[in-house]
Amino acid sequence: MASEVALVHGKINAQSGTFTKSKAETGHSSLFTITHCDVPNHMATPRSTYSTYQLEPDVKFPKAIVAKIVKEVVDGLLLGREYEPEFCRQASRRMTDVLKARVKSLQLKRYKIITQATLSSVSDPNFYSSSRCLWEPALDTCVSYDFCNGSIVATANVFGIYQS
Repeated sequence: MASEVALVHGKINAQSGTFTKSKAETGHSSLFTITHCDVPNHMATPRSTYSTYQLEPDVKFPKAIVAKIVKEVVDGLLLGREYEPEFCRQASRRMTDVLKARVKSLQLKRYKIITQATLSSVSDPNFYSSSRCLWEPALDTCVSYDFCNGSIVATANVFGIYQS
């Protein structure tokens, strides 16, 4: 038998996700379909940020601190290195992971952090990179750092998007 949850005005069948009103209450049987997002899930993890209708951050995005972090991470990974396709593939992944972790460690409440890293060879003249975002100019920001040695060209971007 399917498990059912009794409600004040009917019951929900947990397996089929349907709601049935009691016949005694309405005089006839009613059937409504409820999607998973309509039924509260006790197993779901609680949201870490609830809407507070706060339209501006308490503290603005610290561009100078983030710029210093980006420079440290990029220089630490790439100084003294030569371009090798496999190394650059792994370095770009590592760079974005480390940047995201370091910026998130600043605990900037209500900011979504997005990182992007692009690495290329100096000898490849056919490389172009651009980024574009839709955001609120007064609240959202981007920190970018360009690196070039004799062999590798790199660009690292950290976007701070305020979640109102």
